[in-house]
Amino acid sequence: MKKNLTFQWAGVIGLLAGLAWGGTVAVTPASKTYLQTQLTNGVAVSPLPITLSGWGDTNLTVTSTGGGTIFTVAVTPEGGPQTTNRVLALTPKGRAGSETVIVSVSGSDLTPAFTNVSLAVTAVPVLSGLPAAVSFKEDTVFTTNFVVMYWGNSNDLDWAATIVTGAKVLKTADFIGTSLSRSLRLTPDNNKFGSASVMVVVSEHDGTHSATQMVD
Repeated sequence: MKKNLTFQWAGVIGLLAGLAWGGTVAVTPASKTYLQTQLTNGVAVSPLPITLSGWGDTNLTVTSTGGGTIFTVAVTPEGGPQTTNRVLALTPKGRAGSETVIVSVSGSDLTPAFTNVSLAVTAVPVLSGLPAAVSFKEDTVFTTNFVVMYWGNSNDLDWAATIVTGAKVLKTADFIGTSLSRSLRLTPDNNKFGSASVMVVVSEHDGTHSATQMVD
């Protein structure tokens, strides 16, 4: 009876010795949305801290995958024990959308662990290059070039140039071009002079985000 009992305990000890163990990984925050106006294409944003626990003193490798079209992602540094200060570095790619980044932890004879980070970039139209004030001779069509920076689909934008004041001076205000780079065209009425103001508005179809500028 005693011999059988000893054999059973030896079997349990052998089984436990073959088990691998590991810890946990977390990224703070686990979900984050950025507005286009908070980002610059190709310029890294503030990195997200990575926290590891339960791994002991073992040397670990922490990596990241994903990001898709909106971010270039990287764990810095990848190697070292869990006490190493690690971050998830994010560099915008100049496009809007949503993606999931996977941060994984592995080590020798350890059970790997991973966590998901949900990232999103919301497109916002931004006007660039329009002067606040212009002057030109009567009976002369005036044009000025400008650009709308928009990380979404340009087909989702509405464009409007509205004469706010000086309707007797200006005949029309409209745009030349169909891309994000256009010209504002101001056509005066015949033999008229004076002052006028035009409001340029570029907005998303649903009106969620827009860019507005007055030109006097």
